[in-house]
Amino acid sequence: MPKTETMVRVYKGNGDYQRDAKRLAKSGWSPLNVVERRPRAGCMRIALLWWLTLLRPPRPELVVTYQRTH
Repeated sequence: MPKTETMVRVYKGNGDYQRDAKRLAKSGWSPLNVVERRPRAGCMRIALLWWLTLLRPPRPELVVTYQRTH
């Protein structure tokens, strides 16, 4: 019976994801699922920099699930 491993990573940008995916592919990992999420602004950011939060919301993140089978 083949052994399957799963790993989840969060990336701040597409470039980080591309570099890491190439590196992980050499070890046998392949992306299983990629989801983009938009994190909420933190309470301190809203309280202190509310005007900046309106003009520039937090950047989206990529949540990637990798899988490797032995």
